[in-house]
Amino acid sequence: MAFAIAGGLLFMATKTRPNQDQIKRKVVDFELKLALEAKGMAGEFEGYCAGIHNIDSVGDMILPGAFADDLPRFLAEGAVCWNHDWMLPIGKPLLAKEDTYGLFVKAQISRTTTGNDIMTLIRDCVVKKMSIGYRVKDYEYVDRAGLLSYLDSTVDPQKTQAILQQYDEADLTELFLIKKLKLYEFSPVTFAANDNATITQAKHDLLAGLSFADHSESVLAAVREYATRAQQITNLRAEQNRTLSHERLAELKGIADALTAALAQLAGIAKPKSNPEATLLLAEHLRQQARGLGVAV
Repeated sequence: MAFAIAGGLLFMATKTRPNQDQIKRKVVDFELKLALEAKGMAGEFEGYCAGIHNIDSVGDMILPGAFADDLPRFLAEGAVCWNHDWMLPIGKPLLAKEDTYGLFVKAQISRTTTGNDIMTLIRDCVVKKMSIGYRVKDYEYVDRAGLLSYLDSTVDPQKTQAILQQYDEADLTELFLIKKLKLYEFSPVTFAANDNATITQAKHDLLAGLSFADHSESVLAAVREYATRAQQITNLRAEQNRTLSHERLAELKGIADALTAALAQLAGIAKPKSNPEATLLLAEHLRQQARGLGVAV
């Protein structure tokens, strides 16, 4: 009993004083969508490394704006590690931006032995999760009534019900709302605690290193993946009774128009060219056939 009480006190001390020098980790799933092959390279991957308004298995929920103030510093100083081993960085963040779904990141993995190994594991869908290493800067504890009060003033009713369902299914008595945090790194890892994130792409850089045939396949795969991702975002917003903004629709139309123009150019290149000499020979052959049939030509 003494051990259990001591353990409980230790847990509460950790939970009630999160502003101490305690690094927390939040793990999320990702899903491999695309891998472009190239020899001698590590590569890049991208996706959501954390969810917004999503309750994880330890009773934490990151609120909108939690990352915003810290992202410029993180992009300048942060790292990509392997399994949170700060002694084993494998790359650097190229992009980190918060949207209504979560924290979207893009990472460049260095061409080291470990980097190549990790990208191989990602391409083979062996490693399918990510995790963030961070320190809480501002937070609030709420019970179910407090959570409902917060949600009623911030999100739509359908989203409110989905979050409350998460809360009830996890048998929580309180929830840790993370308002501000300091992000140190994100890592490909082995096991997950949060389901609300997806890596949408994992690829090698320098397409010029591919053969023309492989480059062609990669372009086709990228276009198909982009269309699939756009449809997934549209479906997700439809489930939440939301639509794409006018700006996003205009962006998609611009990309579609550009792709149409590029396809027209490719079609022109692929179209068989007429051969004047062959045309004359065919015409003469047809005339001879007509004369043989007694038709004046």
